[in-house]
Amino acid sequence: MGHACGHNLIAAAGVGAAVGLAACFDEEWGRIIVLGTPAEEGGGGKIRLINQGLFEGLDVALMFHPDAETQLVKRALAMVALDVSFHGQAAHAAASPHEGRNALDAVIMSFNNINALRQQIRSDARIHGIITHGGEVPNIIPHFAAARFMVRALDNTYLEQLLTKVINCFKAAAQASHTRLELKQDELRYDSFKPNYRLVELFRQNLKSVGLLEHPGSELANLGSSDIGNVSQLLPSLHANIAICPANLSIHTPLFAEAAASDMGQARMLLAAKALALTAIDLFCDHEYLRELKQEFGSGNI
Repeated sequence: MGHACGHNLIAAAGVGAAVGLAACFDEEWGRIIVLGTPAEEGGGGKIRLINQGLFEGLDVALMFHPDAETQLVKRALAMVALDVSFHGQAAHAAASPHEGRNALDAVIMSFNNINALRQQIRSDARIHGIITHGGEVPNIIPHFAAARFMVRALDNTYLEQLLTKVINCFKAAAQASHTRLELKQDELRYDSFKPNYRLVELFRQNLKSVGLLEHPGSELANLGSSDIGNVSQLLPSLHANIAICPANLSIHTPLFAEAAASDMGQARMLLAAKALALTAIDLFCDHEYLRELKQEFGSGNI
């Protein structure tokens, strides 16, 4: 679909903000780092760069994300992905079913167990999955079946608690079906996003100065996951959503991909770059404000 989430504009705004800063920058202020972080949704690019130490020594991280509405604080869910497989025993489903151990039954029971669990989980949590392998032909009891799940929660601590319960759903399915469970967690785990409201307020003022106003909604509505969450747990981070199209469009659609290449998209990207640059200048020049937002960051984790 092209840039159906507008990431082309994220990169351009980051470079644009740095170019604008460079025109008036005094090296005594500090350093400007332009850090390209691809694959934020599926590949955990920022997590890989964190692990390589590329965020060490930084005071603040600033970025914007294209959207259909301008909202400067929006949370993101912690998330871990799981590949689950069950190994049983093939047998003819009509002639000798008693000789089989049905791996597909184990996958189906896993879904049923998780559905039973849903009533007892917090409203901010999400568990969703698909069957990736369910057998070959219907007259043979599947000796192998597999699924992929994602488990999400608003905070990292609850994600860990919920993950334990989900894994118990898989273990119970394996025990009931007399199959062997094989479980693999993705190496890259997404953290929840920790907002820094003093940083947001500074950006809000600068965004207003370039002619854009926020239309705030609930920061807990329509949440996904992003590796900016991992960055936000390390240092004060801005992840502002800025409208690049009419509010009736949805991201991850062909129409939003068109908006990301439109004149309005380009214009909003430039305004975002200006607001990011102005925010950086404020932080370089007002050490007290920087100290205060870093103090807010250190007051607790999400």
